Amino acid sequence: MRSKIDPMKDLAKTLRKKRELLLNWFRAGGTLSSGVGEGFNNKRKRITR
Repeated sequence: MRSKIDPMKDLAKTLRKKRELLLNWFRAGGTLSSGVGEGFNNKRKRITR
């Protein structure tokens, strides 16, 4: 990144790290959420208690 602005450098770094996740979201039309996965994890935690 050639920017001299630190927040812009941080944003670029974050976007590079999350690139695949962001691309998957756009490929899916932005309709997917983590709600299903979170619900599954919550149910699993309750069962193991």
